[in-house]
Amino acid sequence: MRKHLHWDPVGGAAGDMILAALIDLAGDAALVTSLPKRLKLTGVQIRTGRAVRMGISARTVTVEVTGTPPVRHLRDIRSLLEASDLPEEVRERALGVFERLARAEAKVHRSDVERVHFHEVGADDALIDIVGACLLIRELGIDSQSCGSFPLAHGIVTAAHGQIPLPAPAVLELLTGWPVEWVDGQGERVTPTGAALLTTVAQFGHPPPGVVARAGYGTGVRDFPDRPNLLRAILHHEATDVARANSERIDELVAVIDDATGEELALASEILLGAGALDVYYHPLVMKKGRPGWQLTVLAAPGHSATLTELVLRHTSTAGLRRREVVRHTLGREYVTVDTGMGTVRMKVFTNPMGEVRAAPEYEDCRVIALKTNRSLAAVQEIARAAYRRLKGE
Repeated sequence: MRKHLHWDPVGGAAGDMILAALIDLAGDAALVTSLPKRLKLTGVQIRTGRAVRMGISARTVTVEVTGTPPVRHLRDIRSLLEASDLPEEVRERALGVFERLARAEAKVHRSDVERVHFHEVGADDALIDIVGACLLIRELGIDSQSCGSFPLAHGIVTAAHGQIPLPAPAVLELLTGWPVEWVDGQGERVTPTGAALLTTVAQFGHPPPGVVARAGYGTGVRDFPDRPNLLRAILHHEATDVARANSERIDELVAVIDDATGEELALASEILLGAGALDVYYHPLVMKKGRPGWQLTVLAAPGHSATLTELVLRHTSTAGLRRREVVRHTLGREYVTVDTGMGTVRMKVFTNPMGEVRAAPEYEDCRVIALKTNRSLAAVQEIARAAYRRLKGE
């Protein structure tokens, strides 16, 4: 069965809370405690414990650092990750979190992404929180993730730049387009690290139907009077019949354009897909006064709609666009890698509601082999399908 992880920010979300909840879910902190050595961080120790919040026991994580860590830029974070022995999937996911955070900080401070100073977020404890979370997500074998709305409160917090209002400006930027709940009381409920992590790895929404396997609870150092300061990580096993035909709510962004070239539309599509669009396509239409034009359609997870809207307005000549929520039904899928004798090919395996299985070779993998061996693309695809049938004993 597919594994789905749902995040429930009961009291908020911070990097240490996310890591603590995952450790509680996994039941083992050994992978995390080995991280300072793998990242070549000196003077760093990781301790785990437990705390009770309004009668509920939760895991805690404390990263103890001796000395003053350097102020890091995005390139420094990238170098640390590349020099580690972590799996590529973990390095890429962690770097994606830092890049998302850098874009938010750069926008808030009117700076360049590569020049952003990671103060608190680039410190050793934040590195452990982000990389440790990405490592445990991989270890748990999570296939998909969702997250509920975030609670936000007012107040003032001291940061590297001085006194800043709550929610922190970077948090508001990261949560643009994401549902939030304003709560009474003071204190930082969502940190930049927590917002960057969860909005990178998860989509807003509810978990799919299935069976609750277990839950992990993480907490930070604060204890709020209005609600327990807890973050829940709930592991679901999706039901087999549900996994074959998943339903999810997504946003559909539509723009009509009457003065774009094919090259401009192709570049805009590439940029939108690179920024996290679920799909991008365009088709010709006849506009008012009989003029030919294009309709550009972008499918987006709700939490990404604001960013993608900005990119459409920036990289096309449209004067505006429409956004509406739609329901998308998708077949359950998994990836299987086969050996063709000329190289490996990933197969996308779909299962329809009748239980029938269809396997499709990944185009990019087949393209590489076709160019390398001077075979036709169709021939390589058929070889990949035959390798998949042999793998399944057919």
